[in-house]
Amino acid sequence: MINRHEIRKPTIKDVARESGVSIATVTRVLQKSPKVSEETKRKIESAIKHLNYRPDLLARALVMRESRILGLIVPSSSDQYWGEIAAGVEARAREFGYQILLGNTGRDPDKERELAEHFLSHKVKGLIVGGASQASRAWLHDLGPAIKTVLVGWDAKTIDDRHVLPALVEDLKSLSRSSPDLDSSDMEAEILLTDDHAAAGRMAAYLVELGHKEIVFLAGRLLRPAALMLEGIQSELQRIGAWPCPVWRSDETFEAGRTAARQILEQSSRPTAIFAYNDVLAIGAMRGAREAGLSIPKDITIVGFDDIEAARFVEPPLTTVRSPKRMFGARAVDYLLTAEPDVKGTSTEFELVIRSSSSCPSR
Repeated sequence: MINRHEIRKPTIKDVARESGVSIATVTRVLQKSPKVSEETKRKIESAIKHLNYRPDLLARALVMRESRILGLIVPSSSDQYWGEIAAGVEARAREFGYQILLGNTGRDPDKERELAEHFLSHKVKGLIVGGASQASRAWLHDLGPAIKTVLVGWDAKTIDDRHVLPALVEDLKSLSRSSPDLDSSDMEAEILLTDDHAAAGRMAAYLVELGHKEIVFLAGRLLRPAALMLEGIQSELQRIGAWPCPVWRSDETFEAGRTAARQILEQSSRPTAIFAYNDVLAIGAMRGAREAGLSIPKDITIVGFDDIEAARFVEPPLTTVRSPKRMFGARAVDYLLTAEPDVKGTSTEFELVIRSSSSCPSR
């Protein structure tokens, strides 16, 4: 029986020993130096393959004062939205021969700054921050030109903690106008965003075309993107004289969506459609609607936003807005590593994905 304590990773010394060369020569091959003969290079590469040697890129970067590593900070890589962005970052970074250091903030601004400083100490080539908060402004400003940074999406200040918020429309609209954006005018950072206003407006127009006028917006934690989405929804509903749209606050989990839907559907004036801030809430809301004895979409239409993978596999499949998550991840890497990156501040590259959770209202 193999003792697991006897198993160790091969080292650069092992490669040098098997190749019959010095550690310095192996290092030159790893650095793709032209000062090594083809025959020696083949011997070293053969030894690397035979030993299954994997160089420690981080250690090498620290020694060489150069790095082929990028730092990626997200609220939660287990969240399907941020997981997709992280996948896009990792795939494009690999094309450039870079590795990723990943950190999860749990939406804690202090953790966000701590991770940024930690990555800087490891000499990362660039920094990608997903869902940066307003509190990020201070440390992003402090970074200045010290490291190239790109922000993907953003959060913003939340509003008060009331639960049912039918009267919150003006507050949210005010938030979308007056809350300062994370822009690059006072930071050395590029920003990638989805045009939430236009995308939500497009979905609202689709619902109106189906005949829906009584739409509830399940707004999550009421961040600034929710305010922009609400403005897009309101402008469309106002056009047909159905303004304003009731707003419902919740956390952003499947369970929160389920609970919110049950409470929404218990109201005396039941909506014909629920438009959720994201797909996680929408999928939870579908569960809540079924538990309330309703059929989707016969009795209630439910739509979401983001087109996470699970949206295709729930029953019925979820109508949603597809945002370019992997593309955002790839473009963030392009911004950091290419001389002329194709990066836009706000992307209009979204599309409605019409599936079976939406139909004309039955009443």
